[in-house]
Order: sequence, then C-alpha cells, then structure tokens
Amino acid sequence: MNSKIYFTALVLLAAFSASAQNATAPAASAPAMPDMFNGTTSPAPVATPAPSAPATTTTPPAPYVPASSTTVAPDAAVNTQRDTLGVSDVKILPALYATAQSSGTATALDRLAQSLDSQLIASLGATRKFQILARSDLDVILKEQSLSNSGSVDDASATKMFKLAGAKYLLTVTIDDYQDRTETATFAAVGGSAQRRKISLSCVAKIYTSQTGKLVESAKLQIDDSDVRNNPAYIADTGANWSEKLPTNLANMAAEKIAQRVTDILYPAKVVAKTGTQITLNRGEGTGIATGQVWTVYATGKAMIDPDTGENLGFEEVAVGKARITTVTPRTAIAELTEDRGVTTLNTARQE
Repeated sequence: MNSKIYFTALVLLAAFSASAQNATAPAASAPAMPDMFNGTTSPAPVATPAPSAPATTTTPPAPYVPASSTTVAPDAAVNTQRDTLGVSDVKILPALYATAQSSGTATALDRLAQSLDSQLIASLGATRKFQILARSDLDVILKEQSLSNSGSVDDASATKMFKLAGAKYLLTVTIDDYQDRTETATFAAVGGSAQRRKISLSCVAKIYTSQTGKLVESAKLQIDDSDVRNNPAYIADTGANWSEKLPTNLANMAAEKIAQRVTDILYPAKVVAKTGTQITLNRGEGTGIATGQVWTVYATGKAMIDPDTGENLGFEEVAVGKARITTVTPRTAIAELTEDRGVTTLNTARQE
C-alpha cells in the first residue's frame, strides 16, 4: 500500500515538473518526456532553424538597344591612311622658254609656272585622296638624310628621290606650249578700238610609281582663255590688271584639271550610297564636280590584259545609268538618276 502511494506520488511529481517546464520553455521546443524506468526526464529535442538563403545582388538590366541601330566610330577612330603622292616642280621645256625670251613673254611664262606649281598642291590636297609631298618638302627630307639634291633632275632621278622620301606615286608636269598675244579690235562705226589678251597653255602630266619607276598614265591638257572668257577679269581694258590675272587664273584652271585627272586615274569616283533614284558620289568641292553636270555610272567587270604585251589595260566597264548632279558638299556630291539599269553602290562614275 505504501509502495503504491509512493509510486503515485512520483508520477504526480513528474507530471508537475513537466508542466513547469512547458510554461518556461520556448514555443519551438517540444515538451520533455518522463522516463518511466529511472524516474528522470529526458530533454526534448530542440528544433534547428533552417539556414537562411544567402543575400543576392541584383544587377540592373542593360539599356535596350534596337537591333537596327549602328554605332559609328568618330572620325578620329576611322582609318584614314592615304597614299603619299610626290609632286615635282613644274618644268618648262628649254626650247619653249628660249622662244618666250625672244618674244618678251618669258616673265609671264615664269609667273604662270610658279602659280601652277603652288595651285597644283592646293588642288591635289582638296581632293582629300592623298598625302601630298611637294618638292620643297623633299629637299628638307633629303637634306636630313644627308642625300645630295642640287640642281635640276629628270623624271627618273625624281622618282628615286621621292621613293626614298616614302612617296608611292610621283606626278610630274611639264609645260610644252605657251602662246601669249594681244589682239586689237577696231570699231570704225564708233571710231574706237579695244584690246584683248589671248593666251593658251599646254602641259603634259605624268604619273609614276615610285617603287618601280613605271609610268602609270600620261595625259596632255590644253587650256586657253576661251575657258574663262565670260569672266570680265580676264578681258583687257587698261593698265596691267589683265596681264597679271589671266596667267594666274589659267594656272588655277590647269591645276584643277590636272588634279581631277590624277584622282580619276588612281581613285575613280564611286557610288557610295543609293536611295531610290538618288545616289551619292565620293567627290566634293574642289574636284571639278558641279551642279548640272551629267555623269555616267559604270559596272566594273574583269581585268583586260593585252595579249601581246601582258599589260593590264584596266577593267571592262558597262554603262548602267546616268545621273545629274544636284548638290555638291565639301566631301560628297548628290545626283539624281535619269537612267537606271542596275546602279549599285561601288559602281564607278565619270563625267560625260
């Protein structure tokens, strides 16, 4: 009897102890369980909290770029490497100069040659196709290299010297004919007269490759006052004004024509853009192109080789359209197609 009471008391004591632990234990803990075999209580297992997820860094989305957009590099980043063109001094044939001395026009001929020399550099630079190396620059370079360069030199010697200076091509210009005279017109009805200066110039331009000295092209150009006769500055009135302006302006026209010819030979004009009936040519101000001109567009075919000499005669060309120049900008010209039989970009173009 006493043992039953004692056992009952132990059970009640264990229950009371468990109730007290439940009141003070954290909510997450399970109640302790009584050990019925040794009268002790075993601690309830403690729940382990789940590890928290590591913090993540959110990268903002990249800005939207349309698929059709194009990033254009600035001009400074564009490869603008140009071939170097050496330009020799303008020469006068000795026999022509002797004739000018005997006729009293040698001074005017000298002035024209000097003017042509300087304006040729300016006109070639305006094409934006070449790095220009003038004879005056060549003298400095060769002097720095301790190379002799005194006196007049022929084309072969000039080619070698410009090659040493790094030029890829050499341009030589020789004046082979010059006529300078004054005509007097008498007007009997009014009892008066007027004078007019007549002047004409002929020169030969040659392009050589400095690496081999081979002649690339030779062209003869003839210019006279009829090219600019509508300009009153070229008509003789009184004084020396006309005698000074006419040779200078003839030299300017000759320089522009030579520069245009050289550029057309080494870098023919090309169609760089086409939208509908409008095309853009890579020719701008200072290259002889002007509004109103009609240009023919050509598709380039295979190289033509001379069967006798093996010389490359150029490329086969087929006319595929005509265009009239409507706008000239410093670097390009815009034209409207009047005929289109398959004009595309990179077709070549030449003025009619």
